[in-house]
Amino acid sequence: MDAEIRISSPSNRSKKSHIYPEDDTQLLKTHCFLQSHDSDNDPGNFSVQIWSCKFQPESTDIVATCGGDTVCIIDVNTAKVVSKFFKQGEEFYTLDWAQIHCKKFTSNILACGGCFGTVYLIHAEQFCVYGFFRAHTKPVQELCFVPGNPNLLLTAGNERKICLWDIGELSLPDYHFSYKKLATFSGLHYSPLKMLVYQEDYLFCATEGGLFCWYVKDGFVSGKSIRTHSNPSEAKFLFVAEEPCVDGLEIVDDDLIATKCAQSGVIFLWKPSNALREIQQAKSSFKANVVDELKWSNTDQLYLNITTAGRYLFAGDDKGRIWIYDCNNKGSKRDSKKLKPYIPGKPRPALQIVDWPVCERDDKIPIDSLANGPMINNITCGKDLQYLVAAGNNNLICIYKIAL
Repeated sequence: MDAEIRISSPSNRSKKSHIYPEDDTQLLKTHCFLQSHDSDNDPGNFSVQIWSCKFQPESTDIVATCGGDTVCIIDVNTAKVVSKFFKQGEEFYTLDWAQIHCKKFTSNILACGGCFGTVYLIHAEQFCVYGFFRAHTKPVQELCFVPGNPNLLLTAGNERKICLWDIGELSLPDYHFSYKKLATFSGLHYSPLKMLVYQEDYLFCATEGGLFCWYVKDGFVSGKSIRTHSNPSEAKFLFVAEEPCVDGLEIVDDDLIATKCAQSGVIFLWKPSNALREIQQAKSSFKANVVDELKWSNTDQLYLNITTAGRYLFAGDDKGRIWIYDCNNKGSKRDSKKLKPYIPGKPRPALQIVDWPVCERDDKIPIDSLANGPMINNITCGKDLQYLVAAGNNNLICIYKIAL
């Protein structure tokens, strides 16, 4: 049975940092913390790295998480693990959802991958692994479905190569499965970490040595032969060292991308539209048109992702804290006054920083190993801004209720 952690507010902190304050200032309230990624269900295991978490498309309460040898589907409303998938010896790093339409009904598939270089495809409603294939010779670092096309899957391997796959349609009830490679994206000199498809014609990839982009002239479509895309263009950010580790990449709106460069202490908001011509011409680099900088932690830790929902951006840090930002450059509904105009090199502060709470067992004794908070490897929230889920490096799935 999956362990549940008791959460309480530390009495030695100021009222503003309480998780359950008497006033209404906190934008996140703890709902439940779960230990669900230890195949032996050991309540003392706080060492499993949980690497990825994403909400099911069009769902407000179903989230998938992966880490260690386990993939979980969780109902955040009831804080219950609906189903699990184990693969002995595997370490899962990444997952993504796709919604498909089968005749008269809609269904969801979940793709996940990890250190074996294999991609597993799961029919979520039946939690049935209906297909798998070896996508890379080294670990799968990241994967994502092409928006609007659940048959097309992008995978990024640690051999510094990205592949586009046609995984076919979900065939029911026989689960007949076939796949084929459609394209490869090469030219990276660093391990890929995150991917983002922009306007159907551009593929951005955040790596351990910078942010790169390919122009996909004919879009992500099936073809008779395997296409090769090389020579990506590199994004350049002001006040950032050469070859930065870019470990956060998210779309905010149609012409705004959020990018986090590790160890820079900031998150950049920039407009890609100004750089599209240079990317089309396959120029070696382009200047990221930054319109705002968000102050973030000064930690030296890497691989801490970000997420967006509507106008809001969320980021975890290495102390278990959640940083909340309003990307519209305005205050919250409690403070509608506009902030100062953007000045390069002077990032604006977060809307709020939510501290890590005290974690206890049922006997109300604090758990010393959780006192300082985990690294938040990944973070996600539903489109309706009701729940936020953070994946820690300590076998904890942290579920919060959002009060924006």
